[in-house]
Amino acid sequence: TLPLILTLNASEAILTLAGLGFLGFGIEPTAAAEWGFDLNKSISDVAAGIWWTSIFPGTAIVLVVLGITLVGESLNDLADPRLRTRHRALTSGAGQTDVDELEENL
Repeated sequence: TLPLILTLNASEAILTLAGLGFLGFGIEPTAAAEWGFDLNKSISDVAAGIWWTSIFPGTAIVLVVLGITLVGESLNDLADPRLRTRHRALTSGAGQTDVDELEENL
């Protein structure tokens, strides 16, 4: 569906920009803040013992991409009518009849 495609493309764009920035092919660091460039610059900090400078941009990339992907999957589940009917069938009285039959057999 369209929301799933849009959110997956947004996640892919963020990962691509971060990867290109990490490799040095991204946006100029003076034009905008870039997480990939920040990760690249923090490599020398990690070697010097300042390891926490790489945690913040790396965590930001992971959390944003994961959050956007989960939102897209949730919107896809809400928009899919097959999943809605299957959920209703499971939550309706279908499970109760099995319990009633078991109680009668005891």
